[in-house]
Amino acid sequence: MKKITKIGILGAVFALAGCTNGTNKQYLINEKINLLTPVGAPTLGIYETILSSNSTSTSTPTSIPVELQNNNTEYNMIVFESSNALKLINAGKSDFKFLGLLTKGNFHFVGYNKSENDVPSKDDYIVSFQKGSVTDLALKYVLPSIYNENNDNIHYLNGVSQVATVLKSGLHEGNKVDWALIAEPSLHMIKQANNNDDNLENDIYEYLDVNEALKTKTNGQYDYVPQAGLFVKNSFYNENKDIVEEYLKESVSVNLDNALNHPEKIVSYLEENSVTGEDFSTKFGFSKDLIVPLQGNSKNRFGIASKDNLITGKKFISEQDIASFISLVS
Repeated sequence: MKKITKIGILGAVFALAGCTNGTNKQYLINEKINLLTPVGAPTLGIYETILSSNSTSTSTPTSIPVELQNNNTEYNMIVFESSNALKLINAGKSDFKFLGLLTKGNFHFVGYNKSENDVPSKDDYIVSFQKGSVTDLALKYVLPSIYNENNDNIHYLNGVSQVATVLKSGLHEGNKVDWALIAEPSLHMIKQANNNDDNLENDIYEYLDVNEALKTKTNGQYDYVPQAGLFVKNSFYNENKDIVEEYLKESVSVNLDNALNHPEKIVSYLEENSVTGEDFSTKFGFSKDLIVPLQGNSKNRFGIASKDNLITGKKFISEQDIASFISLVS
């Protein structure tokens, strides 16, 4: 696994200063923290860490479970898909502790060359990703009518980027695609490409927001799909609980709040620290030009979790809550 180029030098204990509304504030990122994360939406919720020398981001998330199960891993914090990480922990295969969600689902069911008059059915050709995953289960829970008896009309790809590639042409293995499950920010980028070209028969139509559908079907009990979670090594937490809690309260909580409610502050932060578009894309996995369009005006298209959903917050989404959600949709 290759580490990305790093920005900034940490001081003896805390460093990395930011600026909010013209007032200098010392965001606390302890030099002892060493975090591993996949690129993508979760990185927006910990953007200070990603831009510090505390972080390694990777475009191959399949390598992360190896570190979760490695008792001698150099990383004491890891970001990964919450349900899969918790499976390893509950099976005694990982010595990490769950600290909370960074993202709560940014999944959308879309049509290719469809309109509001079209309704998906089990007779349609549908592409999705990660068969049997929590996301797949959530879609089946809110839209059971699209799954036939054998589920063989759902064609599963390896991930969201492959779905986006298919939606560029509307073809999968020579077959015309009717509908697809996709996530942000890939959805935004494919819509920008398809819906603004001269081809009127390749437009992407958003049929269903999975989170909103869950909220409606569960009468408000669930409005999320447990997605990326933040985990800490038990030994590090036990020996440095004050450092971990300070990091959550003074950095992660601030970052999540800005990502949810003040995305323009993130853009200003990037400008103040002279972060180039290329460097940002390498570390985060998407363009910084997407931050305000997808997060502005409380859109939260990235599916960023609230700071209250962390273990230090008032509405912590616990392991038990995630287990209950999975039980509901399974």
